[in-house]
Amino acid sequence: MADNGVVRSGNDGQEPDGADGARQDPASEDPVGARTDHERLLIQLADAQRDLALWSARARESTTELQRVLRSRSWRLTMPLRFVSKLVRGDWIAVQASIQPPRT
Repeated sequence: MADNGVVRSGNDGQEPDGADGARQDPASEDPVGARTDHERLLIQLADAQRDLALWSARARESTTELQRVLRSRSWRLTMPLRFVSKLVRGDWIAVQASIQPPRT
């Protein structure tokens, strides 16, 4: 520890790693390792993009299915029953949401 209370990191007084005192990047010493890391990251990116496409498609399908249910005859016919149920339960926030027009 230095006199000012700052803990020094590094090689504890040994010679610096590089000629200018900077640490050398391990990837610059091992281009094969850097290429391997790059390839690994490209594979991870491709996997993430595939997952994103899959989840986006599922979200679109779910949205479409929800819209189909909300527009169905049975949903419209049971609307008064759901409204009365909210009143009986005392769910005033849901009652207020039922009265307000839907947001677009």
